[in-house]
Amino acid sequence: MKYVFFSTPMHGLDENEIKEKFKQLVERLPEDYMVIDNYHKPDIPVFADYDSVRIWMLGDSISKMARADIVIFSPYWSNSEGCKIEMNVAIAYHKKILVIARSEERFSRNAETD
Repeated sequence: MKYVFFSTPMHGLDENEIKEKFKQLVERLPEDYMVIDNYHKPDIPVFADYDSVRIWMLGDSISKMARADIVIFSPYWSNSEGCKIEMNVAIAYHKKILVIARSEERFSRNAETD
C-alpha cells in the first residue's frame, strides 16, 4: 500500500466541496494507493484569531504528510499560502511530487526530489 497526501486550496470551501475534491482524486489512483485524510474536522482548538487557526490546520496537515509516499498538488495550488508551504516542505524532505495540470486536470509533472 502506498500513501498519497493531496494538497489543495481549502479556504472558502465547505465540507462537501472538499470531500468531492478528494473523491475525484481517489477515483484516479491505482488500487494500491490510499489517500491520507487531511480534512480538518470541527474539533480544532479554540484560538483568539483566525490566522492562528489556519497555522494550526497547516501544522496538522504537514504532520499527516510525513506518512506520504507521494504528494499530489491540485490545480491552483500556488494560489494558496498553505499549499505553497506544503510544497516547500515536500521538496525539503524529498517527497515524490506530482502536480495536476490546470487546463487538463491530469497529472502533468513528476518532480521527484530524490
